Amino acid sequence: MAALLAVALPLLAPAGARAATFTLCDSADSTSPTKAQADALMQNKYSFSGFATVTLPAPQYITWKEDPFHNASWVLKLHQMYWTEPLWYAYVQTGNVAYKNRYIALLQSWYSKNPLSNPPSPWSWAQHSVAIRSMVVSCAIKRGVGYSWTRAMADQHGAKLAQTSFYLHTGNRALDQNIGLPDIGCARSNTSWRDLAVARMNSWATRPEAASAVPNLAFAADYVRTHTDLASMEGACEAGRRATNVILEREHSSARRADVWPLEEPPLFARW
Repeated sequence: MAALLAVALPLLAPAGARAATFTLCDSADSTSPTKAQADALMQNKYSFSGFATVTLPAPQYITWKEDPFHNASWVLKLHQMYWTEPLWYAYVQTGNVAYKNRYIALLQSWYSKNPLSNPPSPWSWAQHSVAIRSMVVSCAIKRGVGYSWTRAMADQHGAKLAQTSFYLHTGNRALDQNIGLPDIGCARSNTSWRDLAVARMNSWATRPEAASAVPNLAFAADYVRTHTDLASMEGACEAGRRATNVILEREHSSARRADVWPLEEPPLFARW
């Protein structure tokens, strides 16, 4: 899973002062941020897992169209913005406001150059970009970065995540959406967003099993409660296997039952 569930955040210290503690943002990956990572970002050097370090323009000159490896995964990571976390960490550790200013400048650059109406990249407002970036924005607001544009940015993300057509329903990406939405809801004191995320997370328990109460009716679709828990051919296949077994059981058939396996996700997918 791409996010941690810690929500306690420190209050922003007065400008120029050293903040008392650092708490990792929900959007952060499983590694702890370092000052060295922050220093690299101060030099406009960007390092994402699985890719070589690249140098990009300063925040005010980033176009958010950058794609140095011609790789969708790299661009997705760029737009998720979880990599800004070391800048706040370095600010907390050193009290050097240059780190905080760069943290803010990157967020402001993204907001000003990625309008909903005409984004520079197909990944600007992609579902998983919005999910992870929502956690980043909510952290910024809770940390005291409470400008009018950060509030507007948060409202855009909350409204997007709340759209039924935008919601993925199942899988780790949907879980990230369900973390980002209540984070934004709490940051903006919007209880409807928080409550919507809670209701969505409980939906798996309300799905039907393959077996129904009707003797000659079995369900086979990716909406059925399955280990796969994903709207996909794999989920539909598992549901079909379950429905087949229901029929065989009810017919007292001696035929071999269809195999059903627990879901196993490769470590490679942990970030996704």
